[in-house]
Amino acid sequence: MRQAVKERIDRDGFTIQPILGSPPYTYSIQLSTKIGYELIAVGVGSTAAIPVMAQLIQDLVVNGMPIELNKPMDKYSNFPIKLMEVKGSWAAPYATIAYEYNKDVKFLQMVYSDENGKFPGEEGYSFPAQRVLF
Repeated sequence: MRQAVKERIDRDGFTIQPILGSPPYTYSIQLSTKIGYELIAVGVGSTAAIPVMAQLIQDLVVNGMPIELNKPMDKYSNFPIKLMEVKGSWAAPYATIAYEYNKDVKFLQMVYSDENGKFPGEEGYSFPAQRVLF
């Protein structure tokens, strides 16, 4: 896996790495060289997370969209997402390869709303599979 990651980084400058597990998660590696952060989604399957992350990266890197924390965005998914800054090294158990490239890397979590548009911390929020890292 690490060789394939290295090849994608050499080709594209960064990569998106899905992990099938419990919970499933997806994260970027070396995106921080372009925007100062890596992205991570935890508890969301890769078939949902990868296209959202890819479009968000397109907007941030190519289109120059500014990073706005804690702002609902509804153009990427059927459910709104927010970018939230991950506390310290809370992403470390998930994003091991990203930390191999940069031990001081910072992460933004792509946080999905539940089916009612509620986010973690809001009354009535119900998306228990999503792990919150902030």
